[in-house]
Amino acid sequence: MNKRTLTIIGVATLAGIALLLVLSGLLPLTTQGP
Repeated sequence: MNKRTLTIIGVATLAGIALLLVLSGLLPLTTQGP
């Protein structure tokens, strides 16, 4: 595997983790309502 492939995988993994954190942070807010 070359460096570019590893970089893409790393960025994709970080983006996925960030997305999960955002979703887990927003879900309680949406379930509670205004």
